[in-house]
Amino acid sequence: TAGFAALLGIGIGEGVARSRLRLPAALAGIAVLWLGPLLLQTVATRYALLPEAFGPVGTFWASLLLGLGGSVLAGLATLRLLAHRGPAFEVVELATLGGLLASAVAAHRDGSIARPLWLSDLSWSFGVDPGRVLFAGGAALTALLAGLLLLGSERRKPAVGLLVLPVLAALALLLATRLPGLEPPDPQEALGMGAMGEEEPQDGQASQGQGNPSEGQGGQSEDGEGKGAQSDEPPDPMNPPSGASGPPQPVAVVLLDDDHVPPSGYWYLRQDVLPAFNGTRMVPSEVTGTHIDVLDHFPTQAEQVDVAPSALRHPVRGSVSLLVDHPTPFAPASAVAFAPRGNPDPARFKRSYSFASSALFKPYDALLPLPAGDPTWDPALRAHYLEAPDDPRYQELADRILADLEAQLADRLVPGDPLPPVLKAVAVVKHIGDNMQYTKRERHAGVPDPTADFLFGNMKGYCVHTAHASVYLWRKLGIPARVATGYAVEEDRRRGGTLIVMNGDAHAWPELYLEGAGWVPLDVAPAVDLDQSTARPPDEEELRALGDLARRRVDLPGPVPDRSWIWAWIGWSATGLFAMVVVGVLGLHGLVKAWRRSAPMFAAPPSLARVGYRAALDALTDAGITRTPGETREAFARRLPELPALQALTDLHLRGTLGRPADGDPERDRVVWTGQLARLKHELRSVTPLWRRVLGLLDPTTPYRTR
Repeated sequence: TAGFAALLGIGIGEGVARSRLRLPAALAGIAVLWLGPLLLQTVATRYALLPEAFGPVGTFWASLLLGLGGSVLAGLATLRLLAHRGPAFEVVELATLGGLLASAVAAHRDGSIARPLWLSDLSWSFGVDPGRVLFAGGAALTALLAGLLLLGSERRKPAVGLLVLPVLAALALLLATRLPGLEPPDPQEALGMGAMGEEEPQDGQASQGQGNPSEGQGGQSEDGEGKGAQSDEPPDPMNPPSGASGPPQPVAVVLLDDDHVPPSGYWYLRQDVLPAFNGTRMVPSEVTGTHIDVLDHFPTQAEQVDVAPSALRHPVRGSVSLLVDHPTPFAPASAVAFAPRGNPDPARFKRSYSFASSALFKPYDALLPLPAGDPTWDPALRAHYLEAPDDPRYQELADRILADLEAQLADRLVPGDPLPPVLKAVAVVKHIGDNMQYTKRERHAGVPDPTADFLFGNMKGYCVHTAHASVYLWRKLGIPARVATGYAVEEDRRRGGTLIVMNGDAHAWPELYLEGAGWVPLDVAPAVDLDQSTARPPDEEELRALGDLARRRVDLPGPVPDRSWIWAWIGWSATGLFAMVVVGVLGLHGLVKAWRRSAPMFAAPPSLARVGYRAALDALTDAGITRTPGETREAFARRLPELPALQALTDLHLRGTLGRPADGDPERDRVVWTGQLARLKHELRSVTPLWRRVLGLLDPTTPYRTR
């Protein structure tokens, strides 16, 4: 509707602009043309006549046609009229057309290429990135717009636009095919991360490794606001992310081969662990056996990691395809093996790998009988998992939480029986969640212990604060614990066997070790969230397309067919088309030039005065001699006394066009005209250098420069 109305409006505007109507009358007519459909739309929607005749669907489309179509028609007709009558309005017309073009492709920002579905599906089926197709289409439309502007300019001959337009279109297609494919967003930009180590880090800098807290390294953010784990630095509670920026971006596609549903409602995709306390914070450990359930490199062959206790767990297998670079692989907790996997599409994914995990499937009440720790640990390793700050306030708070729990369960406890470790852990995270306010704007920087400043201060912070606080309190209660980092994705977001990991899913959480269950994530749920996200949700079709693309190699019985030749063929075809267009345009100009020079030999006698003098002017233009603006033909001939043939040709032209010559007069004598033209050619040879005559002969623009 809008497209048809736009074409009709441009046609009406051009027609009215070329008429003799005065501008006020023309604008009034267009206003009537706009108000008429609006009045009909009002009648169609307020009275029952049209709905009774065509039904609600027909009435809706009629209303849309009248309202939207009439507005578009009137608006573009007005723009075309004003641009034709007043050159200053050409800027407004160009800006409007540019805005319409930009709005048409605005939905494809941030790498969104899934829509329109027919285009993305067709592109992927041929192994071509839809981003390239969209770029080529935009380039072609831009070239078309430029050509139309050139065509409509009064300062250029219309033929110039017609000849330049195909050259511009072919050049745009050539550039589109020669440019590299549109890659996913840069890891730092896609994850909303600034340069690591800056004093003011960007959103959700999630990281692993060691670092100096005073250097201002970024920490991981929680649920929906953090960003991907990308650095070799650990999460820093003193430097939280400054807030959300930009729409959510996918960073990985997880394909699940099993129907496992995590009892917590979240998929904890563990990437690294921080089991050691360095006196200020949790950091990676150098103690042997503390990192056996994560991998510090991407697998090049099948690699076994930790073998988690299997009594309460069952296997979960799948694969991960990374859209942005990551330092290490991640997998659902707890991973037991990794293996390399063929990249389903190197133009879209950075790498792909498969995993095997041993996931907890029993509800949390099944963990009540389990003791904390592992009896196979030596005393040094157990002490390593229990090391915590010396600040007595941690122990006091842990004892108070434990006392409150015992008071609540006094009527259910058997005197003398110890509380189950998992109950103690739940009481700690519940206390923190009930009393905290989630925000990434509270940094707790510039203090010796940022976790203490959070826990015993205003209780405002984000996931790194809560993870550290939980681990410290658990350790004070004798429960081995550590901080884990990676991603936490809601189970509700799974679509079949596909889980799309977004940059806002980056997370840090506490884990405790229970005999027979292994490391168990037990997260804090803040009661108050001060950072309510206003980011638009991701496009479901875009996520579906990513999932289908990541699964493509899995579904195919053999390797993915190499269809890169198609894009190469398009590139070579575009190159050939561009060369053909250039040769064709130059050849056409040469034919036009040759025809103009030879026309006096074939023209009818009444046309000799026009085509003969035109051939003379073309010869002068090739020699670099043209009339100046405002110079008459007679003055031009007098200015060139070294070319007496020009004076004779000018006299013949004026007598032939202004007089009434009869057949047989010199003005209509072909022999006279061809003789004078040959004489002019001979005179030009004597006054024009050879190189200038050669350049003039090869110049295809002579017909456009002749005055």
